Amino acid sequence: MQLENQKFHKEVVELLNNARNKVKRSVDSIMTYTYYEVSRRIVEEEQKGEKRAEYGKQLVENLSKILTKEFGKGFFSQI
Repeated sequence: MQLENQKFHKEVVELLNNARNKVKRSVDSIMTYTYYEVSRRIVEEEQKGEKRAEYGKQLVENLSKILTKEFGKGFFSQI
C-alpha cells in the first residue's frame, strides 16, 4: 500500500520520529537524575552524617539483591 501524497507521508514520519527522539531524551534525563538521587541516598545511608561510612556494612550489595529481585537484571552488586 502506498500513499499518493509522498510529502504528507514524509511529514507524518518526521513528526513521529521527532516525538520518539524527544521521549528518549526525556527518559534519559529522568533516569540520570534518578540514579544520581539513588547514589546520593546510598551515601547518606552509609555515612549517617559521618565523614566516612562504616566499613563492611554491605548496604550496596544487599540493596542490589533486593532491586534485582524487584526489577530484574541491571542492579549488580559489583562496583
